[in-house]
Amino acid sequence: MDSGVRLRLSEPLEVLVVFRAQKADFPNEDESRLFDRVRQHAGMSLPAGFSEKGVAVTRIEDPGDPERTLDVFYEITYSKRAAHLTEALPDLRLAMSMEKRVSSDR
Repeated sequence: MDSGVRLRLSEPLEVLVVFRAQKADFPNEDESRLFDRVRQHAGMSLPAGFSEKGVAVTRIEDPGDPERTLDVFYEITYSKRAAHLTEALPDLRLAMSMEKRVSSDR
């Protein structure tokens, strides 16, 4: 699967898509503004029936020096439930086609 897309095999099935902004792309913005950017970008998933499921701040550490942070990802997971796999497949295709990383204004 695409790195930002998951299918949770539960009852009901659940399609998950993770959108993110990277601090390195917006070094002068605070956490709330970065999450606002992600929500605005992820808005394309709302008309398809996805809804916000959770937020996370993920620190990306330097593999050679765990005390050094290379970047920070501000992530929001959106989800949509499906009763059957045939119902989930169009949502998976849509999720895989979406740009999941908020690009900088540069």
